[in-house]
Amino acid sequence: MGLLDILKNETLNSLVDKLEETIENRTGEPVDLNGSDAPAPAPASGGWQSAEATSAGAPAAPRRPAANLQLINAPVNPAASQQFDRLLAANFSDYEIRQQADAASLGLASAAPCRPYSYVLLRDNRPVLAILLTPHNKTNNASFKNALDAARQAGLPCLNFFDFMANADDYVLQRLRSAI
Repeated sequence: MGLLDILKNETLNSLVDKLEETIENRTGEPVDLNGSDAPAPAPASGGWQSAEATSAGAPAAPRRPAANLQLINAPVNPAASQQFDRLLAANFSDYEIRQQADAASLGLASAAPCRPYSYVLLRDNRPVLAILLTPHNKTNNASFKNALDAARQAGLPCLNFFDFMANADDYVLQRLRSAI
């Protein structure tokens, strides 16, 4: 692969990231245009709801995302989730562990849509540490940044691990213990 090919790919990736961020800011929903994330199941209400409401206070008519737009809800790599499940259960049994916790359920204030935290460690029903398992190229999108900002504003340590990289157990445990 030559230099021009590399530059072209970087430019395209940057454009896709910017487009994803723009769509997220306008729709209030995280999206994935490059198809690297697994689609999330439709909400139990039977359809995708618009962030807008009618003037009477009722939800707006359901709208379906375009076929190539997928909600970001879970890590791509199930091995990373299994690793964190195992490590957290074995080493942090004195904490309550929540998976896929959203900012609102933790009492974190955020006006913008946030990506759910992959794991949250709680003590006495108060969040102590948030963990994000992040697929490649998802650290520059709005929902990821909003999740980091919500945690930062609340004084909650928030660690990010790329789920496509080999995170050695010792490395993960060292980062978790030093953040708590």
